[in-house]
Amino acid sequence: MPDAAAASDYDVWVRFMRSRRGRWTVDPIHDGENGRRLLCFCPGLADETRGVFVEVEADGTVRAGTYEDALPHVGDALFRARWERDFGSQREAVRVVAERLGMPFLLGLIGAV
Repeated sequence: MPDAAAASDYDVWVRFMRSRRGRWTVDPIHDGENGRRLLCFCPGLADETRGVFVEVEADGTVRAGTYEDALPHVGDALFRARWERDFGSQREAVRVVAERLGMPFLLGLIGAV
């Protein structure tokens, strides 16, 4: 049986994922800072444990696709990349992805929604 702190962390994450339904979100662990990869995800409207994702590696490789079973954390999800491309640098990759996915993605990337 999980302790109270673990149960509380789980409840917080569930509430967070539900609040993000249909909105692009940057994973706080994989935020693209200091050479880390950038993981952005958008939980589904009907089921926050499933959705779409875009992952940008530090070397500029981008993968995009779907995920499922994102509880207790999106990092625990099963990711299925449907598209991959190398843009040569993380900066260029983020620029192109933001341009193609538009304002909803860009707002999620900067935490404005």
